[in-house]
Amino acid sequence: MSSYIVDTHALVWYLVDDPCLGEKAREILQSSDNRLIVPAIVLA
Repeated sequence: MSSYIVDTHALVWYLVDDPCLGEKAREILQSSDNRLIVPAIVLA
């Protein structure tokens, strides 16, 4: 299991299915094998 810290742009682009998000980032965010860490400031 790998851990990744998610930044604001990546999270928003993933949620709105924006093509600006790279394929590797999309794969990381979609994989259930990864642990995603979302800092509180990203949610603000």
